Amino acid sequence: MIVAKVNLGRLVPLIRQAPEIARPVMTTFMRDSARTLISSSGGIPGLVQVTPPAQGKADLNAKKTGEAAVMRDIYRVYITPGKVYELLRAINAGAAAAFWIHAKKKQWEQAQLILDRFPSLPAYARTLKAFDDGLAHRARRNNQGRVSGKKPSMLVAETRWIRRHIREKQKLVGMLAAAIPTAYNGRFGPLKGLPNWISRHTSSWAKGFVIDKPQRSGAEIIIGMDASPTLNRDAQRRFDAVLGYRLKAMQRQIPYIARSIEAKIAAQLANA
Repeated sequence: MIVAKVNLGRLVPLIRQAPEIARPVMTTFMRDSARTLISSSGGIPGLVQVTPPAQGKADLNAKKTGEAAVMRDIYRVYITPGKVYELLRAINAGAAAAFWIHAKKKQWEQAQLILDRFPSLPAYARTLKAFDDGLAHRARRNNQGRVSGKKPSMLVAETRWIRRHIREKQKLVGMLAAAIPTAYNGRFGPLKGLPNWISRHTSSWAKGFVIDKPQRSGAEIIIGMDASPTLNRDAQRRFDAVLGYRLKAMQRQIPYIARSIEAKIAAQLANA
């Protein structure tokens, strides 16, 4: 969770002196800063730009990185006949060639009979099975959504079902980064730097929240994301780094905002 606290300095007496002038300016300042904190198209990244698969930039390279990770994880769970052919060839080239002929023709019973002759194959490569609609994949994912371990769980006869599963899961890339923008919902204006592979998601498996709490002497905006404990810790570390340099940028703006308010107060007094 992020609660941004800014040292208002000389703005405090101005708010007390002319709240009707200072408060709207401060509210706009805080909301604009919150919007930039969530997502930025500038050189300083926002929360979106540091949420995996993005590592500072939420560009197409980040999307491709996420999609590649999805494919890699799924192939850690499911082994294909092509991989089994390679394992079998190292044991018996003739049997491997026969297995591959049957596999290409989808003659699974004959292919299985060949595998049964080689108990030295790894256990995960000895039994051809129908695709399980991603059940093994879901079971292998950890709290961060990644697959743990490198040993496959099962041998899938028809590779096309694995490929389809990969395409379906790749469509979910960007869903984690969409958690806070979805909760934000444009309340302070449109976000910048939010690519369509993130904005396409209208929900996330992590719950984001953006809470606007007006205060007597300013404003409080709470931004956060509720996910697994492990993911929360990782997100907090990334978000704290973004907040650190965003607060420094806000502090540099305070004197200019103060001068703007002072000028408006002076103009109001001159016209009184």
